[in-house]
Amino acid sequence: MGFPPPAPRIDIGRPPPATLFAPERGRGRANAPPTAATPLDLDVATIAELDRLPRVGPALAKRIVANRDSLGPFGSIEGLRRVKGVGAATAAGLAPLVTFSGRRAPRSE
Repeated sequence: MGFPPPAPRIDIGRPPPATLFAPERGRGRANAPPTAATPLDLDVATIAELDRLPRVGPALAKRIVANRDSLGPFGSIEGLRRVKGVGAATAAGLAPLVTFSGRRAPRSE
């Protein structure tokens, strides 16, 4: 008759390892997702910034930038609807998180 193995040590005084919060790792205030208080200007946003929006993944972010680069600034949420993959539901979900300056984005991507 042997003893059971020792229970794992739990250190209550320390925060959990960073790996438990991997989706947030590396994100500071400057990289936080846009909110209604800090909307993202879709007329000049980068692919990386667009990718942080809800309902926008890497492929849609690239299509948004490509469309904007070829046809010019969106100017409004209705203008964003010209991008394939941005329907009424996506536009409505993004509306409180975005803004439109009408400025052309620098072509760095």
